[in-house]
This record gives sequence, structure tokens and C-alpha cells, in this order.
Amino acid sequence: MARMRTDFRSLALLAITIVPMIPAVGSTTDVAPAALAAVAVAAKDNSELEYLYEADQSDRTPNGDRPIDWKTIEPRDQERQRRVKELYTTNQLQTGGDYYNAAMVLQHADAPEDYLLAHELCIVAVSKGDRDALWLAAASEDRFLESIKRPQRFGTQFTSDGSTSPASLYEMEEGVTDELRAAFDVPTPADAKVREAIGMYPQEDLFIQEGKLTEAEAIERRMLDLVRASKDGRILGAFLIKLAQTLNQEKKYAAAEPLAREGLLQRTKAFSPTSWQIFSAQTTLGRSLLGQKKVSEAEPLLISAYAGLKQSEATIPNQFKLRIKETAECLAQLYETTDKPAKAKEWAQKITEFDLAQKAPN
Repeated sequence: MARMRTDFRSLALLAITIVPMIPAVGSTTDVAPAALAAVAVAAKDNSELEYLYEADQSDRTPNGDRPIDWKTIEPRDQERQRRVKELYTTNQLQTGGDYYNAAMVLQHADAPEDYLLAHELCIVAVSKGDRDALWLAAASEDRFLESIKRPQRFGTQFTSDGSTSPASLYEMEEGVTDELRAAFDVPTPADAKVREAIGMYPQEDLFIQEGKLTEAEAIERRMLDLVRASKDGRILGAFLIKLAQTLNQEKKYAAAEPLAREGLLQRTKAFSPTSWQIFSAQTTLGRSLLGQKKVSEAEPLLISAYAGLKQSEATIPNQFKLRIKETAECLAQLYETTDKPAKAKEWAQKITEFDLAQKAPN
């Protein structure tokens, strides 16, 4: 049975291979190996617990653009939790999968004692060889601590002030090493902060669509602060370029330039030389230079960006193909301001060609 971690607050970003503890050759055991094998073959996960787990996860899986209706889900959660406790108290949990499935359902309860029980069930699941329970053991401990107003230890829990508010990482105490987190299949604090930043995208995008650039800039600066510790140049570069683009829209070209330069550097290190992401970053930097009338620097950068974007056009996702037109617009503006009407007309024609191509049927 495939397992999902669709819980909004506890999706792990990293994974490692955990080697199960097994007796060494020649070690003493109370049960013969053949008997152990027979038990392993005979043990099957409880089908009702499997059903309860799948229903729990299904309720937490978004359906298209429709938001999750928590008021509808709450009574279903309560019934599932009631039934899991019945199965637990009547000794119906036998396999590692049974203990894991029961723990996941209780992880979505409301009471501290339920989170504590979920944690204990995870320990048994791990002892029975269910490696997925490692992560859930950490997450249930964190949720228990959050429920009693204590800082979490592993950094799996996120909180939100409301349905439209971006989630933020719940307070976390120091003392847990990255090595221990890895042993529990839990992301590092830096990766958790990346998740927090990504969770802000919907609100940031809404501000951009509404033309509220000041508000968008504020969120983007917070997002960038969160991902600063990331060692992944693709991630850091994306947030640097995003903020630089917004500053360009606000005509804060001098403020955009250093961010665009750093973003271009990060992408150059992280992507192959022919990747469209590098040329897109060149456009952002070129636009900030053009806005400051640094024409001699902007011109070759924008020409390189346009050529690269056109060459890699087939690999550019549809939502980012507009970068080709934006680059041509920058070059048309550059030649207009430098009194080169023939070249300005040439780039204006490229803009027209782009618009016609976008309107043409596929």
C-alpha cells in the first residue's frame, strides 16, 4: 500500500535509508529463524485500519482548486479516531503497518493524550520494522509539545492564524542535531524554513495580481530571509530573482540590481549553461541596469538573454514564456532611449511576432 504524507504541516523534504536492526549471524534468539519467517508471512495488516488510514489521507488531499472543508472533515475525523481507539483497546493492532495506520489517524486528533499515544504507537511500529513510522514518531512528539504550549524539537509543525494566512514554522527548541533529524527522516531547520517560504507564495501571488507591490515586496523579503541558509542555489536563486523582479516593477532599480546579480550567480552555479533559468535571470538584471540608464551594461546582457531564451524556448514552462517578450520589450525601450529607431522597430516587431505566436492555435 502506497503511503502519502499529505498532512499540511508535516511533509518531510529529505529521506535517508534506515537499516533495520537484525540479529547478527550466530546470535542467540528465543525463536527459530524459520518460525520468525512463518510469522512474517502470516502477519497481514488489518484491513479496517488500512481503510481508516486511506480515508484520513483522502480527506487531506486537495481536490483541484477547491479548498479543504475542515468543518465537514472534523466529524469524520472524530469517528475514525473513536474506531481506532476501539481497535487499539481490543488488541486488534498486530503489525507495524497497523500501529502506523492507527498513529496517523490519531495524529489528526485534538487532545495531547492522543498525540502522545500516536507517538507510542509509532515506537512499536518502528520496532516491528515499519520505517515510515520514524518520521511520524518525530511529528507526533512535536505536535504533542505544541499542544501543551512547549517548543517543538524536530521542526515538523507549522501554524497559521487563519485559512488565508501563510503557515509559519512553530517555535522550535535547540538541542536536536541534524544527524538525529536525519535518523528520524525529518528535514533540517533550513529545509523547514524553505517550506515555510514556499507556503507564502499564494498570498504573495495574490498581491502581485492585485497590483499591491509594496505588500508583495514585504512578503518576498521575508521569504528570502527564510531561505538564506539554503545550500540549494536553485531555491535561493529563485527567491532572489523573484524579489528583484518585484523591485523592478516598483521602479526600485538600484535596489533590484544586487539581488539580481546574486540570483544570476546562484543560478549559474546550479543550472547548466544553456538553462532558460539563467537567461531569465539575465533579463531581470538587464532590466534593473536599464532602469538606472546603465545602457552599456544592459545591452549585451539583454541580447544574450533573448538569444538564450529563444534557443531554450521549448523547455520553458508556458507560464514563464512571457520572459521572452519582456526581454524584447527591454531591448525596444533601450534603443528608443538611445535614439536608434531602426533597432527599436526591429525589437518591436519581435514583440508583435511573439503575441501572434501565442494567439495561434496549437
